[in-house]
Amino acid sequence: MRDIGRKRKKKSGSKGTEGGSVSGRGQPRAAALESEEDLREHVSAPAQKVLPDGQGTAPAAGRAGRGRGRKKPRLKRWVRMTLRLCIVLLVLAVVVTLWANWQSLAPSGLADWLTLTLNGGDAGDGYPVSGIAGGDYLAAAAEGGDLVLVSDTMVTVYNAKGGQVYSHSHGFSSPLLRTAGNYILTLDSGGKAWTLQTRVRVLLANTDAPAPLQNGHVDAAGRVTLVMGAAGGYMSQVTVYDVKGQSLYTRQSAELCAVDAALSPDGKRLAVAYATADSGALTATVQVFDTKSAAVTPLYEVPLGGQLPLSMSYDASGELLIVTGTYAAAVRPDTGAATTQPFNGGVLLGYTLEGGTLTAAVRDATALSGGTLYTLTMAGIKALPFDGTYRGLAADTGGVWLLTDARLSRVVNSAVAAQYPTPRDSRLVAAFGNRARVVGFQDITEYGK
Repeated sequence: MRDIGRKRKKKSGSKGTEGGSVSGRGQPRAAALESEEDLREHVSAPAQKVLPDGQGTAPAAGRAGRGRGRKKPRLKRWVRMTLRLCIVLLVLAVVVTLWANWQSLAPSGLADWLTLTLNGGDAGDGYPVSGIAGGDYLAAAAEGGDLVLVSDTMVTVYNAKGGQVYSHSHGFSSPLLRTAGNYILTLDSGGKAWTLQTRVRVLLANTDAPAPLQNGHVDAAGRVTLVMGAAGGYMSQVTVYDVKGQSLYTRQSAELCAVDAALSPDGKRLAVAYATADSGALTATVQVFDTKSAAVTPLYEVPLGGQLPLSMSYDASGELLIVTGTYAAAVRPDTGAATTQPFNGGVLLGYTLEGGTLTAAVRDATALSGGTLYTLTMAGIKALPFDGTYRGLAADTGGVWLLTDARLSRVVNSAVAAQYPTPRDSRLVAAFGNRARVVGFQDITEYGK
């Protein structure tokens, strides 16, 4: 009986060994679990995995190995704060850049850029540009970095490299050209048609005005101010349109004839120059209105006496600049007080209200050439004598370009900063900062640095 018990005990142990072999799918185990203590140690121990080439073992990935590794090093607090500040500043810079360049980044601006790129619109062989019919051009103006020319039949645009970007017939009998920012306004003086466009795209083509056009202007936001004559029982009408041709503000008068108008940079004020005849005597006045109000009474008036304004414009600070045939004036936006500069009986040769200043070239009534260049702001009046026969003026925020029959002069703060000899046939000039483009009978030449 004892022998039988021993045999059964051995057989049970042998069967346990075979069971271990089956549970290991044919791979022998290193040791049998013979006690309850061995079983607890086996269950609580972390799982091991065998590394190749006899490199030993390592804890297997899983719940048992979590939290046992070394903690990741954290950045110092001041480093984290610096990184966050840099991110905030970067975001602000992107927002400011988008806001400042939204005009070119907007869908319409991107469409213009794409059109120019596909058509090679920014290509060119540089200046001078030869072989033009310069004698046909009536006016020249700067539109961004482009030169805009208008003749009695065409509007033509040349880019900064001398390439022709645009050329199209306008169909106006008496065209007037105005530019600001990226916009070009042409209108038919005495007619009703007007066109607003960019360098590559016509935004409003041959739009009919409600009354005959007397004058017009465009600002950098694309707002168009039209001065119109009699219609619908009114003597005159002035209307401000947005870039889509929608009316923003209208001022009508049954007794006064409007001859010019100017919209402030923020669009909140409209100055209208009126003329009337009283007992055969001409009287002119400028009335300033609040475009956000329906009030018919102006904020203030600026009497001009018997002188009709030739042109008006607001500068960036809100001062109203007015030029007449005998004097120039700068008007304060808050009180309407004016600083004036009489021309002392001289002959007004030309003027410009571009660049936020009023500059006028005046020749002595007894002289045949030469003259005085007056620059007027609320800060004061400056005068600079010049010689030669006057041909043209152009200005920007940095100064003025004066063109005579012999030279082109760059004038900054009423002092000559640079001079360049020019051909005798030079006719028109447009300002591009420290550079200017001069139109002759056959060539367009660029000067400056």
